[in-house]
Amino acid sequence: MVSNKRITVNVHIEKTAGTSLLQFFEYTLGRNRIAFYDPTTDRIIKVSDLFLSPSNGFVDTFQLKSYAFWPYIKKAYFGIQTVKRQKNSIPNNIAVIHGHFKADRFDTLLPNAINTVVIRDPLKRMHSQYDHWKRAKGRSQWRVMVPYDPRMTFEQYAMLPIMQNYQVQACAGKDLKSFTVVGITERLDMFTKTLYSLFVSEGYIPYTVPFNGIKNMNQHRNTHEIKTNGFEKAFYLFHKDDYDLYEQAKSLVK
Repeated sequence: MVSNKRITVNVHIEKTAGTSLLQFFEYTLGRNRIAFYDPTTDRIIKVSDLFLSPSNGFVDTFQLKSYAFWPYIKKAYFGIQTVKRQKNSIPNNIAVIHGHFKADRFDTLLPNAINTVVIRDPLKRMHSQYDHWKRAKGRSQWRVMVPYDPRMTFEQYAMLPIMQNYQVQACAGKDLKSFTVVGITERLDMFTKTLYSLFVSEGYIPYTVPFNGIKNMNQHRNTHEIKTNGFEKAFYLFHKDDYDLYEQAKSLVK
């Protein structure tokens, strides 16, 4: 670990453009300076230690077309590498830790970390998560795993108690004002520009390194529909804390 530089801990809440952000981190800082968190083993690994990054275009395309096999391949892919590393071991020369973990996961290990997070409209995010869960038959490696049931509708999935206020859960009780940088999915350009400036000020990259923006990866079209009358109101009430969080995020971004 580089002692004179703070590590950025980016909380990747599921379906909030995390694959796109991982690619931005890699292009800006280099794969050898990014640590990817694996929730199945609760360990991290340098992206450069993987044959292909999760943000690689081939991986992105393969997992879209091969959901029946990809979760098993991914589990083995990360498991082989992460098993070599102790649970709380931080690789040397890391600039960013990125993955599906709660915001307090690295507080003790990295008390001076730069904490960042992106928040998304709760209903749109839930639509996207359900769509992904259904295609992957419940085998996606997320912070919260819901057993697959082909009969489960979007409405049922979205109202599961373990899914309530999902983004607030990920923030682990922290107010968004305690994060160094907060973004929303609609303004990822602003989020990444702020991170770029932060990396320059922290000494991770010289100001001469160009800012290449962000490419949208891993995008899917929702294939389901809401059939229950009054569902959106019920969803809003059930996930009220997430909506409050989203409004706070929008105000911070402005």
